[in-house]
Amino acid sequence: MTHHPNLKIIAFVGMTGAGKSTAVHHFTEKGFPKVTITTSDETSAIDQIEHLVAAGQHRVIIDGIETWDEYKSLKHHYPSEIAVVAVVSPRQVRYRRLDRDPQDHESAGQHDYEEIETGGKAGPIAAADYYVLNDGSIERFEHQLDDVAHEIFK
Repeated sequence: MTHHPNLKIIAFVGMTGAGKSTAVHHFTEKGFPKVTITTSDETSAIDQIEHLVAAGQHRVIIDGIETWDEYKSLKHHYPSEIAVVAVVSPRQVRYRRLDRDPQDHESAGQHDYEEIETGGKAGPIAAADYYVLNDGSIERFEHQLDDVAHEIFK
């Protein structure tokens, strides 16, 4: 377990199409460095974060914790430095964004079920520290993101 008193990490979680990438882009456009977890290797994310901290970074964005194991590992390594933000959107909104037919519940919902049952996304979403509802305009969403970031970084 590492402790960095000035470090603040925002990790985004959510179902496909909820707006995680949009949230990450919002902060990278403001100059925040981004860490991406690849192939369910949370040690890679920890290494990336440590490298950024060594380079003098104090604010880091994580693009998507995908599994409960990743969540637990990152919370263990950065217990007071990481805040998990769940980006949530109604299913119909997510399907529209992904060009899925919301009327075709069987095939459209199958991906959701796989993410929850096999991918393990439900745990990190349920355990998130903050929730941002992304069901309106991009401006409203970005305003909500800024409000949450202000709360985390204070």
